[in-house]
Amino acid sequence: MAGKRIFRRGFEVENLSDGLEVRIKPYARTGRGDSKFRPLEDPFINFDIVDEDGTPVTVFDPPFTLRVFYDRFHFNAVGGDVDRLKLGFWQNGQWNEFTEAEHNFYITEDPNYPVTGYGTVNISEWSDPMVGWGN
Repeated sequence: MAGKRIFRRGFEVENLSDGLEVRIKPYARTGRGDSKFRPLEDPFINFDIVDEDGTPVTVFDPPFTLRVFYDRFHFNAVGGDVDRLKLGFWQNGQWNEFTEAEHNFYITEDPNYPVTGYGTVNISEWSDPMVGWGN
């Protein structure tokens, strides 16, 4: 599946190794956890990566790129300050923030629609977390 694949649920995956697929799972609800990351919405994007036999894959070499789109709701929730917009994942009973240092996280604003854009992360290990926007 080399190349880019866009999903209606507001995200896209790029550079996933051949033979691997994204499997969309039902939305799931989580608690807020006790981390500093505060989710903006619930439910969240929920998917896993599987091989040709349907077995979940957790290590990727090379890493794959995940882009999660944000819209006016997310933009307004942080008072229009995109720097306050964070992308997080649920793991070990709490929300964790994608960071530039650990995940090469960055936000790109859409030049055609100033209140929309996407967050991008490169993932080399995946433990099947849910992903969502927060601050």
